[in-house]
Amino acid sequence: MRFIVVEALKPERANVAAVDLPKHMLETENDRVRIYRVKITAGESLASHTHNSGWVEVVVNGDVPGRSIWHAAGENRPLAGGEIVEIEPK
Repeated sequence: MRFIVVEALKPERANVAAVDLPKHMLETENDRVRIYRVKITAGESLASHTHNSGWVEVVVNGDVPGRSIWHAAGENRPLAGGEIVEIEPK
């Protein structure tokens, strides 16, 4: 069993709208965060995408499981095969 803990302190931009991106499934949303799950099959990739607010990307299954990376609002990020959780502070 593996636990990855992410503490949402404060957003870069408050109260931004949710994004509608390919392969992104909104898992949960509350007054502090939105959490998306992204599943991309092996050999498949997703073109660069961005969020309206900064977000943290956590690799669940893929090139480096457990790796987390912070992305600033507007930063473009391509994705390759695997399962990723994206956490966006509100």
